[in-house]
Amino acid sequence: MESRARYDRMADLAGTTPSTIAGAPRTAYAQARFSPDGTRIVCVCDRGGSLNVTEMAIDGSNVTTLHEDRWEHGEPSYSPDGQQIVYTRNVDGDYTVWTVPRGGGRPRALTEGPGRATGPSWTPDGNTIVYVHESPVAPPNVWESDVITRQQRQRTNMTLGGIAASDLTLPEHVSWTSADGFQTHGLLYSPAEIQPGNHGCLVEIHGGPMNQSRPVWNGLLQYFVQRGWVVIQPNYRGTLGYGRVYREALFGTWGKGDLDDNIGAIDLCLERNLINDRRVVAWGGSAGGYSTLICLTAAPDRFAGGVALFGLYDHYAFGLETHRYERYYVETILGTSADNYALWHDRSPINHVERITAPLLLLQGASDAVVHPAQSETLINELKRHRVDYEYIAYPGEGHGFRKVVSNVDYSLRMDRFLCQKVLRSPHTSPLGTLPYPATALT
Repeated sequence: MESRARYDRMADLAGTTPSTIAGAPRTAYAQARFSPDGTRIVCVCDRGGSLNVTEMAIDGSNVTTLHEDRWEHGEPSYSPDGQQIVYTRNVDGDYTVWTVPRGGGRPRALTEGPGRATGPSWTPDGNTIVYVHESPVAPPNVWESDVITRQQRQRTNMTLGGIAASDLTLPEHVSWTSADGFQTHGLLYSPAEIQPGNHGCLVEIHGGPMNQSRPVWNGLLQYFVQRGWVVIQPNYRGTLGYGRVYREALFGTWGKGDLDDNIGAIDLCLERNLINDRRVVAWGGSAGGYSTLICLTAAPDRFAGGVALFGLYDHYAFGLETHRYERYYVETILGTSADNYALWHDRSPINHVERITAPLLLLQGASDAVVHPAQSETLINELKRHRVDYEYIAYPGEGHGFRKVVSNVDYSLRMDRFLCQKVLRSPHTSPLGTLPYPATALT
């Protein structure tokens, strides 16, 4: 299956018909910005296989890749004098800030180290880049870097409420070969004190599905690592950041190729003698919630539980229920439903609930316009019919992702309790307190 091209288009403010200035099949052009003098455009383009910073004239001529790279770039913009371009470089999830001269020259890193630097912006004098940086041991803060000296200064200090960064865990960048030979990347978080072969394993599966797990601030993940869980985040095929071939490997294989990659993550942890194979839990939201159900239905012998947040479980119903932006997303990955009926049916976990043997925690936003609560409610009917052990809550006023403090506290506590009681088979001893939402709030 071929991906759709993404084009650079341009129109003037008088409302003339937009014209295409750059585009080609299976080639993406994105994040275009004008130079200050209006004669050039900078963007990112994957004509070489990865999204790299690219410059062209405003009519689309003289296209030049300024930094040819296996890793992908983003957020390019010109300096106030138009002589330099700043952008981010994504190396296996770690984002750093770079500059390159207009027209071409030696790319130069302004930042380094683990974590994610985003939103680079020039100061008016062009001497400094301001950006936001976060990592697993530090929440997002505003930083700046001198363009000449590369001296960095932190400008804000988000408090951690007494949490010591020294108690937090940085991930290890890992890779493994999946069952079909696909080389998969991921992030592995391990407890400070390893008990060989005894830890539970949380396979945290990112959404999108074309997104990426990155080394960023995640308090809940850190909490579970400190509770003794190994957490692995597979950047399964289809993940952004590794180039077009890696991204397009999901086309036609969603629900199978990504499953192989997620199973490979478990096998990696077993090979390192980190985990107990009877204590593996799939965990994810949105497309990650979908993958959680795929794990429980397609590989029930590998999972002792699942935690699915606002996931899509029926491909057909999803296209009818979701908002306009997402309506044809499944078609982009699996082809049209009319031409791929059997594939859509097979890759919809709603059709295979009878295979589930592990307990399931379902969390949903009651006002979710992306994945309608009907996806979870229909799934629940099937769970009841097949006598699957499940727990469900729809948080009032929440959409596609939880924003209220009370919802996130309840989510954290509820998941902690679920893991203790249903997976570890031990009393719930969470230090966090009682559930904000009473049992009567459950459906």
